[in-house]
Amino acid sequence: MFGSNSYRSAYQDKILEPGAKLGFHSPFIDPRLGDKYSGDVAFAGGIQIANLLSSATYKTSTPMGVLPVELLSIVFGTPPDQMHYVDTCAEMHILGISTPDIEEVNWSYRDGFRDCETNEAVTVSNSLEAVVETAHRVCTFSHVLRYRKWFSEESYKLNDLVSFTKKLLTEKPEILDYSVITSRAGGRINIALDGRNYRVPGWMTNAAAQFCVVQLDGTFIGNKIDLTLHSPYVTFGSLNDYTDLGSVLEQYFNFNSAQAFGLSSLSLKFPPPFKLKIKKIQQSDALPPWARKQKLSLACGISASEAIITKVTSFTNLRQKAGLNGRVIGQISLGEKVSVVNPGDFLRYDRCAAACKGTNQNAIKQCIDNNDVWIEVQYNGRRGFLSRKFLE
Repeated sequence: MFGSNSYRSAYQDKILEPGAKLGFHSPFIDPRLGDKYSGDVAFAGGIQIANLLSSATYKTSTPMGVLPVELLSIVFGTPPDQMHYVDTCAEMHILGISTPDIEEVNWSYRDGFRDCETNEAVTVSNSLEAVVETAHRVCTFSHVLRYRKWFSEESYKLNDLVSFTKKLLTEKPEILDYSVITSRAGGRINIALDGRNYRVPGWMTNAAAQFCVVQLDGTFIGNKIDLTLHSPYVTFGSLNDYTDLGSVLEQYFNFNSAQAFGLSSLSLKFPPPFKLKIKKIQQSDALPPWARKQKLSLACGISASEAIITKVTSFTNLRQKAGLNGRVIGQISLGEKVSVVNPGDFLRYDRCAAACKGTNQNAIKQCIDNNDVWIEVQYNGRRGFLSRKFLE
């Protein structure tokens, strides 16, 4: 366990062969020794072992320095007459254990190794909603692994991480932007999510809220998509720094393939690599409508000559002047079209001058959601102002 998970390193490789089982338990005191070793003495001995394993003298024995604290928690948290088996991708990743590449059936290992998480694929319905759910799963797993020491109630317990992950997965993220780049076998799907729960633990500022960008390779086959993770495939950043998807994809943020552990459930038992099969489809159907229609970046103004009333229950108010204090001169129902007076122009930008001139999507969205941006429109021969929030 002091070894490396990098093939042909100067250290012993940490590799779990297909079908192998690796387990840990706390030190065992032979009951035949009777009263020679009391419980206090045994506990003190365990502390000495823990200190030894964590000692700086072992830093020369492993590229990781000392053993992961999670491993020590597993060892000393498992009774001597029981066994804790490492049988999930999460634990494999945390403990730095690799598995042989599934394609290396002759065990020559000449092409290196692939961790169990990168061998996973998933088939979902051919819809944007399904892709968002998949990306959210990857973001959630990455977030939990990255800050796992905050999400365990006591020491390291996999069940704590499982429960916390399930909770995060039930909370729906918001799409900031997405793009689909066509390829011979399908498309590269890039998707940016605003998951308010991807927060940096312990930070009590607005900067704690993060965006997450995931890269997926998709093959569109009828009403299904075969998705695999594109590596490196995930990155996080402060929502305050998010401008647009293009800037993120230009590597302004560091993408990482070593944070998440795949598309499957956190509690999935580690499967034998021989049973894993990744489809290599050489052709794909045409891009579906949702993939052809990219989400447009937000802007304070509306460049089109017409707009549609949206995001209201039944109607919105047409006002004589810009602002919520303007006198109501009419009502326009959900789904109705209005003519935009002077496309691209907007009023009440004093509070949001910097945001509206910039490209920070989060700042622009906040101004729009706060009803600080107003558009002059014409409807049924009457001119007035509508909040940009309700126009699309």
